[in-house]
Amino acid sequence: MLNIDRRLRVFLCYSSEDKFIVHDFYRRLSTETWIDPWFDEERIFPGMNRDVEIKRAVETADAVVVCLSHNSVNKEGEIQRELHLVVDAALEKPEGAIFVIPLKLDECQIPRSMRSLQCIDFSSPDDRKQAYNRLLKSLEIKADMVIRPPGNSQSAHFVSPQHIEPEFDFVPLASCGFDFVKIPQGKFIIGSKASNSQAREDEIPQFPYTIPYDYWINRFPISNEQFSEFAVSTKRLGALPKDWRQKLHHPIVNVSLHDALAYIHWLNKVFGREIPMGLTFRLPTEAEWERASRGDSAWEWPWGNKNLDEMLEEQISPRTNSVPGEANHSETKTNSHTPEHKRNCRRLKIKAEILRRTLEMTDVGAFSPLTDSPFKVADMMGSVLEWTQSLYASYPYDAQDGRENLETEGKRVIRGCFTSNEERLSVRSARRGSAEPERKDSILGFRIVIAPPVL
Repeated sequence: MLNIDRRLRVFLCYSSEDKFIVHDFYRRLSTETWIDPWFDEERIFPGMNRDVEIKRAVETADAVVVCLSHNSVNKEGEIQRELHLVVDAALEKPEGAIFVIPLKLDECQIPRSMRSLQCIDFSSPDDRKQAYNRLLKSLEIKADMVIRPPGNSQSAHFVSPQHIEPEFDFVPLASCGFDFVKIPQGKFIIGSKASNSQAREDEIPQFPYTIPYDYWINRFPISNEQFSEFAVSTKRLGALPKDWRQKLHHPIVNVSLHDALAYIHWLNKVFGREIPMGLTFRLPTEAEWERASRGDSAWEWPWGNKNLDEMLEEQISPRTNSVPGEANHSETKTNSHTPEHKRNCRRLKIKAEILRRTLEMTDVGAFSPLTDSPFKVADMMGSVLEWTQSLYASYPYDAQDGRENLETEGKRVIRGCFTSNEERLSVRSARRGSAEPERKDSILGFRIVIAPPVL
């Protein structure tokens, strides 16, 4: 294990009828700076496969707290599936790899499969403080086993100041509703070939470029819900759409570059201590954005070398013989063109037509995972236009030539840029646009990265 701290990953398993009780419990655990609790209401977004996300969360958890009540013990369905996932994941790992901690919310029977485990009784309001402290003590023991750097004799709350290691891996701010995806350091192809008939002049020439550090990019554009925390805290409610509470998962739009930078400044102030030293919240550079979109394959679109309509049509009516070099990344996401899959593709095709015609917003991740990039980053095909921090300048791109200096005046690069309704939702990864920092637009938003500063 690396000589560096991370937060203890704690999965909360519960019945939907106990959601409000468990949500309060989740918020309490979230205040513990050394714990990263996983609560489905905060982690699973529209378009995500619930079973896949839960299984992934359980498999990467250090501890699982199973919240038991009359509701959950006697209920068939969701809680039973999650319990099976917990048990199966635990059995697949070496003994002791996952702590499974039963937590009684009321006077219920403990399931037979968990009776050998020490239970924490959280049912009596008078004893809850003591029960919570017992749970923390149990989790501290687990923290000692898996995340304590060698030689630390302080409590599990201790976080030593460390500079980021290139190979360091962590799951940042997942408990706060973010879903960051790690993009490893490496070389990729940026821009477009001069012979590419679809390319615009500012995308040329195409050339290899190396990003010499790992970075984490938010899987989705920043949503109304995420931006609202900043707007309420800084009394900038005017920056939110009037109906934002009804559209929590829509991307925030009508934000200038200055608005996006103000949000990021707030993130660094409030959550800066949650990420390792040497990293910061910021806008992506256009090189970081493009690599997250096209991966290392130099595909035209995040999913392959066919536009959205062609790709969806092929998913609906697959050809028996494919032409070499035309295979789409999207084809690897399903092993069979099932009737349900075809129905989903038809639904997305109709949805795309409506959104192109009306230029309305939709929930982030509405076209995921079919249009995700090779790194599983979503919505990079022009669902909204996105700010980057890069100054709009000609290629070849060079992060050290001054274009990443935010003090320099001039237009900034926007990505996911489209100039016709037909192009929306099918924007090529290399496509560039630009805008003055003051610009606000009903289709212009942003996403963020956690990365070293770029000066």
